[in-house]
Amino acid sequence: MRSRRGAVALLAAALLVSAMLVSATPTSYEPPPLVKKPVEHVNTLIGTGNGGKDVGEINNFPGPSVPFGMVQYSPDTVDNYAGYAHANDRAKGFSMTHASVGCPGFGDISMLPTTSPLGSEPWNASEEIAHDRSEVGVPGYYTVRFPSTGVFAELTASTRTGIGRFHYPRNRPARFYVRSGGSLGGNSAANIKIGDDNTTITGSATSGGFCGKDNVYTVHFAMKFSKPFTSFGTWDGFSVSAGSRSAYSSYQGSSGGYVEFPAGSELEVRTALSYVDADGARGNLVEAAESFEDARAAASTQWNDALSRIKIAGFEENDIVTFYSALYHSLLNPNVFNDVDGRYIGFDDTIHTVAPNHIQYANYSDWDTYRGVAALQGLVFPERGSDMAQSLVNDAEQSGSFPRWALANTATAEMTGDSVVPLIANLYAFGAKDFDVHRALHFMLDSAIEGGVGRHGYVERPQIETYLRRGYLPLPTTSCHGSFPAASISEEWSVDDFAISQFASELGDSKTATQFQDRAQYWQNLFNPTTHSISPRNALGFFPAGPAVVQPGEGCFSQVGFDEGNAEQYVWYVPQNVAGLVTALGGRQAVADRLDKFTEKLNVGPNEPYLWAGNEPSFAIPWLYNYIGQPWKTQELVDRIRSTLFSPTPDGEPGNDDLGAMSAWYVWASLGLYPNVPGTSTLTVNTPLFDKVEIALPAGKSIRITAPGASGHHRMQYINGLHVNGRSIDQTYLPSSVVQDGGELAFSLSAKPNKSWGTAVSSAPPSFGAGSIALTVNVSPALVAVDPGTSTDVTVNVQRMIDGPGEYTITGKSSGEGISVAPVSGKFDAGGSGTSTVSIKVADSVRAGYYQLVLTTEAGKGKRTFMLLNVVGEGAGEGGGDGG
Repeated sequence: MRSRRGAVALLAAALLVSAMLVSATPTSYEPPPLVKKPVEHVNTLIGTGNGGKDVGEINNFPGPSVPFGMVQYSPDTVDNYAGYAHANDRAKGFSMTHASVGCPGFGDISMLPTTSPLGSEPWNASEEIAHDRSEVGVPGYYTVRFPSTGVFAELTASTRTGIGRFHYPRNRPARFYVRSGGSLGGNSAANIKIGDDNTTITGSATSGGFCGKDNVYTVHFAMKFSKPFTSFGTWDGFSVSAGSRSAYSSYQGSSGGYVEFPAGSELEVRTALSYVDADGARGNLVEAAESFEDARAAASTQWNDALSRIKIAGFEENDIVTFYSALYHSLLNPNVFNDVDGRYIGFDDTIHTVAPNHIQYANYSDWDTYRGVAALQGLVFPERGSDMAQSLVNDAEQSGSFPRWALANTATAEMTGDSVVPLIANLYAFGAKDFDVHRALHFMLDSAIEGGVGRHGYVERPQIETYLRRGYLPLPTTSCHGSFPAASISEEWSVDDFAISQFASELGDSKTATQFQDRAQYWQNLFNPTTHSISPRNALGFFPAGPAVVQPGEGCFSQVGFDEGNAEQYVWYVPQNVAGLVTALGGRQAVADRLDKFTEKLNVGPNEPYLWAGNEPSFAIPWLYNYIGQPWKTQELVDRIRSTLFSPTPDGEPGNDDLGAMSAWYVWASLGLYPNVPGTSTLTVNTPLFDKVEIALPAGKSIRITAPGASGHHRMQYINGLHVNGRSIDQTYLPSSVVQDGGELAFSLSAKPNKSWGTAVSSAPPSFGAGSIALTVNVSPALVAVDPGTSTDVTVNVQRMIDGPGEYTITGKSSGEGISVAPVSGKFDAGGSGTSTVSIKVADSVRAGYYQLVLTTEAGKGKRTFMLLNVVGEGAGEGGGDGG
């Protein structure tokens, strides 16, 4: 028998060894090297397929561009609204502009190398395209073959110019079609002019109508061939005219032309764009290197420099390829909009010149990109991010307001909210500060107070007066047809106002900061204590009766009142005050149970009450567990999404990439960080995917992350501890100084969840609850029918929104004499909820008619009123109606 002392020593040793096996780095561990040349680990064919039945096409394009380039030179397959789909084997050719968007757009100036007969409708021609090993897409270069015609194509690009090299077979005629009127969104006008020198073509395309909006833009092009063509002609969408040098069409813009070369030609074509005029396009032609190979090398170098801003080290090549391909996709937009001479067309339709050594940018999918893309670009490209923010200020100066979803030089007003505001605020918070911040704040306030009136009927925040008067936007109809997503807009405006508050605070405007911090809590006006969900309210203030999640009607994409989602998906969208949301939902354990159920499915689309990881409103949800003391579940959930919904394949993303929004999510998740509070530099954490990361910051600073054991076949999934600059922290977020000054982050990982680290209330990321209301109230029925001389009961549901007293009282006052309410007292349960029955008595003397009845619920210093409608009349009978 061993002594007690010896047994204790053996037990301690065993526990020490066990802990080492679980959480410590093995002594034989050799870290993988940092990737030296990231450009070699990008496959531009990733994300060119389908994200699944609920989310559809991912819409990335495989062709070459440079970081934030004006030109995206890429193939277009037949009947794909965003240009290219990897499963489609028919191609219309190559066009000069592309983007991962959810509506037909771009695809301007299409060209098709072919050996097929001209035919009677060359504007509709297409050819078989090979999706095999001959199709290669890497940064700055794309190549593919056309099996039926024997043509082999190679593409590269500079900022404003695309260069194509086309190889024709020796035994067939070499033809080249140019569709000036082939834009994916259609054309209201287009023209083409074939030069007298038989080596040049110029023209323009006018397009727009993005997502059914009335935006219009015109792009000009100049094309230069490496050898003279031998014959030519044009078309106008009705007929073909051999030997003609010009064509114009306003009939669906179907103008274009063709040129022919000797059989067996190897042809090089340079095409430059300008949104100003033909002279601008000609001037932009000189930008690219003289030879195809030099231009390709220059594009590759630009990409390698850009991607090297984040260096990673991991054991799994698939993860490295997926990461750098995602980073690549997140650096394609916004796009350079000015010509090499600095000129650009403004939002006032006049020509401006950008300030020296600066760039004017266009194309901001702000509803999609403010959440992750803006923070990423502000962090790793602060100089470009500053120009992006200043470009939006310039747009506002020219048009009167910030543009929502700016495309070229117009505001499409696509999507909802005022997302350009948190986009600018996030750029600023993460380091892009060199722009006119005071003018930016001016235009933010103009939209938030006056609506932000622009040109041609555009309003940045429609119905802002109603919103400010009520504290929410009322839902005008219960049908999706002719309605708008009032509930989600109200939530988004709460976030937008919070971003204004933070931005104003950074600029020293404390009065504005306080005002908009209060407005940041308007989401609480839509919190329905009966269903414990965000619900739309009508003009009378009534919530809809029944369950929170309602299936959409026929022809509707998502639940009425919400944009691309439903009530259960949107209840989690309160990033500025998660602690307040947790209180409203009944506390940490109640939230954990609800999140567990919600995340059983990962990517369901807009109609089921589960996570839709492939869409923007759900992006931050995996990190909510960090707020409720269960950070290991954040680590598990992020890993589930990364490993099951992303892969280095054409179908390797769970939804539309939306100008890099989905890709940026993957970048952040792989780094073990997420910018979860718009308008702040707050980064919450999860387990990194790589053993080592270095993020370059300005002035030689960097964020250096080590996480031994994060990658490989036996990767450790859980955080066991975290040191920041050598100091152990128990917080699930980083100090704000890390974004500004850089720092050392050292993760200690474990194969099993650590249910002690990061679980304290003080470990949660910051929430901003100032200005919160004390409680919310709903009454059912809210439309009460009662006969004189009788009484009826209504049910009052109450939810405490902040920590406070344990009891509440309800009193009532009617607009008509003889209608009385008996006061009621109640107690909140452990989750802050309360339910009481209130009796309404109508005297015999009350005449038939409609009467207002205001119920007032008080708890401590908090007070909330709710107005019912009483219908009094002989035979009125039992009441019924919506809750409010």
